Amino acid sequence: MDGFEVKTVDQAAPWGELFITATGNVNVFRREHFVAMPDGAIMANSGHFDAELDLKALRALAEGHVREVRENVQEFDLGPKKVHSSPRAGSSTSVRPRATGRGHGHELREPGAVRRVRGPHHAELEAIVYNVPEAIDQEVARLKLEALGHHIDGMTAEQEAYSNSWTSGT
Repeated sequence: MDGFEVKTVDQAAPWGELFITATGNVNVFRREHFVAMPDGAIMANSGHFDAELDLKALRALAEGHVREVRENVQEFDLGPKKVHSSPRAGSSTSVRPRATGRGHGHELREPGAVRRVRGPHHAELEAIVYNVPEAIDQEVARLKLEALGHHIDGMTAEQEAYSNSWTSGT
């Protein structure tokens, strides 16, 4: 609806130049996709694990012709073309950096952990997934930013009303 073409992985592989996976699933991009990708294609995974790219198949296609072109970016020479992977390709069971190629440190994981233990009556809760009240989520984010020495603007009353309305701006 925004003018973007929606394609299957099979359709996108020969057409795209940059592929970023964010499915949380396994082997989203496989051998047949690597073979179809254009020369210079770049793949990145936005998850904690590199399981979305079938790296075993990619390494086999490259027949050992793999080099690190910069930190956390590997080039796989597939003969007539080269494809790149960021984060660095490795074991599908090991934790890998995010798509930025620089990783995500405890600074990004910490707020999520704090939200888990700061909820009201946490000791009495069943071990299932709960939605964290927005007020707690915002307080944790504010405290984290403050601890890092950052400050952000709050919304004006007009901005809050707009944000909470489904009729404004339509």
